Amino acid sequence: MQRVLAAFEQFDTSRSGKVTQDVFRDMFKSLGFQDEEVEVLLDKLPGRLADDSYDYRLSLRSIFKRGTERFAALVGEGAGCSIPQTELRGITLPQLHTALSCATALCMEELWTSTRPEDKDLPLSHETINLYDLVHYLVKPATASRKCSHVELVASGMQTPVWFVSHWWGEAVANFIACLKQHSKDRGLDEHSPYWVCAYANNQHAIDAELGVTVEETPFFRALQIAHGTVSILDAEAVVFTRAWCGYELYISVIARGSDFLHDIYTAVKSNSMLSAVGLVDGFAVADAGFIDSRPDPRSKAMREARFPAHFQQAALQFHVTEAKASVQSDLDMILRTITDPCALDATVASKVCAAQLGQMMLSSEVIEAELFERELEALQKSRLRKLVVSLPSYLPAATSADRLSQVCGALPTTLEDIRFEKTGKGATAGVAALLARSTVLASIRLQGCRIDDSDVAVLASSILTNLTLGAQVPDTNTLSGSLTSLNLNLNSIGDIGAKMLAVSLSSNASLTSLDLGNNAIGDEGAEALAQSKALRHLDVGNNGRITARGTKALVDGLSECLVKLSLSGNKLLDEGAVAVGSALKHGSVLTELDLSFNDIGATGLAHLSASLRTSCLKRLRLEGHLADATSQDEIEEAWTALHGSIKGLTVSSRLFVNEALAGFLVR
Repeated sequence: MQRVLAAFEQFDTSRSGKVTQDVFRDMFKSLGFQDEEVEVLLDKLPGRLADDSYDYRLSLRSIFKRGTERFAALVGEGAGCSIPQTELRGITLPQLHTALSCATALCMEELWTSTRPEDKDLPLSHETINLYDLVHYLVKPATASRKCSHVELVASGMQTPVWFVSHWWGEAVANFIACLKQHSKDRGLDEHSPYWVCAYANNQHAIDAELGVTVEETPFFRALQIAHGTVSILDAEAVVFTRAWCGYELYISVIARGSDFLHDIYTAVKSNSMLSAVGLVDGFAVADAGFIDSRPDPRSKAMREARFPAHFQQAALQFHVTEAKASVQSDLDMILRTITDPCALDATVASKVCAAQLGQMMLSSEVIEAELFERELEALQKSRLRKLVVSLPSYLPAATSADRLSQVCGALPTTLEDIRFEKTGKGATAGVAALLARSTVLASIRLQGCRIDDSDVAVLASSILTNLTLGAQVPDTNTLSGSLTSLNLNLNSIGDIGAKMLAVSLSSNASLTSLDLGNNAIGDEGAEALAQSKALRHLDVGNNGRITARGTKALVDGLSECLVKLSLSGNKLLDEGAVAVGSALKHGSVLTELDLSFNDIGATGLAHLSASLRTSCLKRLRLEGHLADATSQDEIEEAWTALHGSIKGLTVSSRLFVNEALAGFLVR
C-alpha cells in the first residue's frame, strides 16, 4: 500500500490529495495495469468527487481493502504460489466450486450485470454468470495485485492436468462445473484430479506473453501433450463448434494425438429444474461397468448415453472447422494452417457425436431419420474414428435393423482400432470381418450377443488369417503378427466346429492374445483345439456347460507356458478337472488368475488345488457355487482351511454351498 501510494503522490503535484480522472488512469497504467483493468477498478470506486476528480488516498484504501477481503473466500490456508509453466496450472473441482460460490455472493452484493455489450444492463445470477463475466468481475480483480493466474492464486503448488477442457466461454459457469462434476464421477476420478481450463490457467494480465508466437508455443498445445484426454463441453446452442480454438483442440484430440488419448463430450441438461450433465465417453467409463462384474458393458453405456440431447447430431454434422471464427485473425490463420485435413476432422467430430445414436437410428423407418442416417453414414466413412460401440436392445425387430446394420458395417473406416457390437444381429460379423481383412490397426473386436454360429466364425477366422498377412513375421519363429490382439465372441452360439476354425487362425498367430468364448456351446473337442494356440494369454470359455476334465486338462497343459488368465466357470470339471488344474499349477503353469466357479468341485478337488498352490504363480482364484452333495461339512472345512493357508498373497473369492437347501453356506 505504501509503495503504491508513494507512486501516486508523484502525480499529485499540488499535494491536494486529489487528481483528475485522466491522471488517475495514468497512475494505474504506470503500475502496469491494462486499459480494461483500469476501467474495472474505476467502476463504482469510492473517492470520486463532484468535479470528477478522485481522492486517491480514499480510493486506494478501498482497493486494498476489497483486494484482501472481497476475494478472501477464494484463497484457502497455504494457498498462493508461482507456477512458471502454464500447462501445469490445472484446477480442481473444489477450486472451481469455490470460484463460483465467491462470484455468486459478490454478484448479489454488487449487482453484477452482463459483460456482453448487447446485454450490459442485464442482471447476472448464479445460473447465468459465464466465463467472460467471471474473468471480468472475479479472476482479473482478484489477481490484479499479484499479476498472476487464478490457479497460482488458489493453489499451493503445481497441479498437473489429467484432463484438458475444450469449451466456449459463453457457457454458464454453473453448467460447465456440472459437466466436469459428472465427468469426474463417470470416469471414477478423485475430486482433486486437475482439469486444464484456459481462463484459470493463463495469466489474464499477460495473455500475449502466455500465448507465444506459434501454435506449439501456446499453453493449449503444451497442456494437450500432458493430459490423458480432452473433455469437450457443448453449450446448448453448440457455439463451441464455431470457435477456431475449440476446433484446434478437437484436431489435436481426435486426429493428431495417439490412440491412447481420450476424448469425451459432455453437456448440461435440466430435468424438473434440476441441473445435471450427460456425456459421450471415449470407449467405456467406470460408470459403464456391468451389474454382475466390473467389466465394461455396452448396454450400460447405451443406457447412460441415451440421455444425450439428440439435437447435437445436427449441430455436429454442420461442423466445418474452416468456417470457425476467432477473436484474432492471426490466430485463425495459424490454426487453419495447422489442421492439415479439415474434412477428416469435420467427419470425425460428427461421427463421435452421432455414434451414440447409431443403434436407435438403425431401427428407425422415419423418412427424416433416414436422411439423417445417410448423413451420419457419410461422416462415418470419411472419419478417422478410432473406437465405435453400437448396442441394440434385443427385443426390437431384427428385420428392421438388418439393412441399416449392413450399411453401417459398409461405412466402417479403416482407422478403427476398437469396435464393439452388442446384440445387433448376424450381419455385424460379416461387416466387421470385412473390415479386419483390410485393416492394419484394428486391435480389438467385441461381437457379443450377435447370434454368431459356426458358419459366421468361418468368415471371421478367414479374415483373421488375412489380417495376419498384412502384418509381419515374428523373427526366429514360424508365427505372424497382425493387428488383432483381442477377440470377444461372448454370448453367441459357437460350438466345437467354430472353436476348431478359430484355433486354425490362431495356430501361427503371435498377436491375438485375448480370446473370450464364454456363454457359447463349446465342449472338449473345441477346448482341445484351442489348446494349440500358443500365444493366448487370456482365455474365457466359462459358462459353455460342456467342458469336462478332458478339455480342462488339454487347456491347462497345452497353454501352461503362455496363459495367465483362464475362466472355466459354469462347465463340468468336477473333482477330476480340479485335479488336472492342480497338477498343471504344480508343474510350471504361469497362470495368475483362475475362475473355477460352478463346476461341482468337492473336497477332493479343493485338496488337490491347495496342495499345488505353494509352488504356483496364482494370485487370484475364484470358487463360487455348488459343491457336490456327497461332500460333508467337515471335509469342506478341512479342504477350505488348507486352501486359504496354502499361499500368502493369494486372493480367493468364494460362495460355497454344501447342498441344494443351502445348508452349510460359507462365505470366507
